[in-house]
Amino acid sequence: VPDTDLLVFVSAYNNMNNITFCDGSVLASASHCTLDQYDRPVVGFVNFCLDTINTRNEDAAVAVGVHELGHVLGFSDDLFQYFRDGNTGEPLTPRPFEKKRVTCVNGSNRR
Repeated sequence: VPDTDLLVFVSAYNNMNNITFCDGSVLASASHCTLDQYDRPVVGFVNFCLDTINTRNEDAAVAVGVHELGHVLGFSDDLFQYFRDGNTGEPLTPRPFEKKRVTCVNGSNRR
């Protein structure tokens, strides 16, 4: 799409291609799909779960949509490693990425 900074696909599927989007009390899900050469999201999706989201409460439905767009824009734990210095534009996380085991505050170990 010419002159587009971010393309967001919006859907309302419970399941698609053997992937379950809506399970239990999930209201919606979202993610980036593609990053550009500067690690910015350029394509993403938001999927609404119509069986669980309250479409009669417009403010609540809009709040869910805004929250999910935040994930598309990069507010997601899998994109934190791509954040850049606002002044220099340099990556804040050294490249190439190295997976490490860390001990969390609650004592659990994560990778």
